[in-house]
Amino acid sequence: PANLAAVRTTLAASDTEKGTIEYAVQSEMEAGSSTTLAVTPGRQHYHPSAAKGWCFFDTSGGATVSYNVASVTDVGTGEATINWATDFSSANFCAVCTPLAGPMAAMTNNGNTAGTSTTRNYNQAGVLTDNSGGYIVAFGDQ
Repeated sequence: PANLAAVRTTLAASDTEKGTIEYAVQSEMEAGSSTTLAVTPGRQHYHPSAAKGWCFFDTSGGATVSYNVASVTDVGTGEATINWATDFSSANFCAVCTPLAGPMAAMTNNGNTAGTSTTRNYNQAGVLTDNSGGYIVAFGDQ
């Protein structure tokens, strides 16, 4: 009957049931707790486990490939600052870096602001030195 279509309800889709797909909004992605909401590519980066930015950079200030990086600044021997295109909500985020190649002892994150991460590259003697570049990836709230 005609009235039956007016009272029909649609169930939410799940792993085992057909139904209507509901999409997660930013707050639901940040909560990261739903197992039934769908995620679109434009919302995926809001989840806490998603990298918010990454870069393969050289120490002269160039970004070979990147995501969410506005630029890389050479700030001195062995130091580079990654300028994030979209700032983090605070300086309290995780940025992990590693040197590209060479006899380097370590590349460290020398500190974050909401919009930048600065790396330092040390040789085996513990002296700041330029090398051919490095990698950085950052996780946190934006």
